[in-house]
Amino acid sequence: MLGWFLFYGVSNSWAQQSPVLILLPKFATTVGPRIFLGEIAKIKGKNTTLVERIRGLEIGKAAFQGKHRLVSRQQVEEVLNQMGFLGGQFQVVGTQTQVLTKSQRFSPDQILPQLRKFVLSKTGIASNNLKVSLPYPEKSISVPYGTIGVQFTPPVSGFYDGTVLVVVKLQVDGREFKKIPLWVRVMQEKRVVVACRRIPPGSTLTQQDVQIQKMDDEKIPQQSLSKLTGVIGKKTTVLLLPGQVLTIDSIFDPPIIVPGEIVQAEVSSAGVRLYATVKALAGGKIGDSIYVENTESHRVFHATILSPHLVTARVP
Repeated sequence: MLGWFLFYGVSNSWAQQSPVLILLPKFATTVGPRIFLGEIAKIKGKNTTLVERIRGLEIGKAAFQGKHRLVSRQQVEEVLNQMGFLGGQFQVVGTQTQVLTKSQRFSPDQILPQLRKFVLSKTGIASNNLKVSLPYPEKSISVPYGTIGVQFTPPVSGFYDGTVLVVVKLQVDGREFKKIPLWVRVMQEKRVVVACRRIPPGSTLTQQDVQIQKMDDEKIPQQSLSKLTGVIGKKTTVLLLPGQVLTIDSIFDPPIIVPGEIVQAEVSSAGVRLYATVKALAGGKIGDSIYVENTESHRVFHATILSPHLVTARVP
């Protein structure tokens, strides 16, 4: 008795909301051997819980393969009433539906173009730099015969990187048939510098030694190089094999100032700019901060490298 009260108490609260609209088309298809309401009708409503319950209602047995069966509005209303749904909770539009028992095979591979377009719309990645694939074998399923459509629900994380889970809403002739969880691999291709041939350590790189190649982001090592201009003329520190990605550690980029080198320092102090001769106490490249020593006063201070023979500093 309490269960009866609770069920109808919930039903009455639902009834106060706008009713679920059930649209019966003139023709529909089913896989069989049973007919479900969500399979043959378009069902719309704000209460998603109620919509899903109504979608899952069994109307009856389907006809044999290739045969038809009529489903009337009266039959649908009777099933809804038998399952405890109140008249104010739903509204059936349409007189009857001729349901053909006919199926077709569907494989997730078929929707890869639509899936790629969906990911592109969410990420903004350049089309030629994006790869979308299915990382695991997916079995084909039987769906009602008709025009297949899909809608995608984004991953819960909101990220599209690596292997993510997307929910596919599978539709047939505009009617939702099934929700399919689908693992999808999203990879962004990036440009990297790779070796064209076997290059011994200590070799000076030329344009014939290296090239730009696109590669999946997950296969690219850290500190990889992406521009030929930063590689040509540099010496290799390790053996490079054909196709190997060049990293910062695989080439020798010598400092432009070495320890002990005598250079000019542009020194700013109390609004006055002076020039002094200093000795570098460390090596570095443009933009690096190193210690230098004034050759006359022997004062040591920090300076920033501007060019091969010039550093700048600000002292109190």
